[in-house]
Amino acid sequence: NNDGTYTVMDSSNNALGVISADTKIVDCREGAGTEWDTVETLEMLLRGDYSRYEDVLLNVTFITSGAAKLASTVYVVDAAAIA
Repeated sequence: NNDGTYTVMDSSNNALGVISADTKIVDCREGAGTEWDTVETLEMLLRGDYSRYEDVLLNVTFITSGAAKLASTVYVVDAAAIA
């Protein structure tokens, strides 16, 4: 977006909410920080600067502020943990 935020879209291209650069990123993958680097910033996440890309799912928690939905936290989790 032109204001330095990113819109989160679902697989049908519906806008779910907005993530800003200061959104908290929590990497919950098993081995993150010990076997490979932990995703700590939105920039790292968007750049794909982490390993096991095919095994990653994101869980984005939104808070509602008026009519806007803003991401308060993004959790990076193992895809196998969700299946």
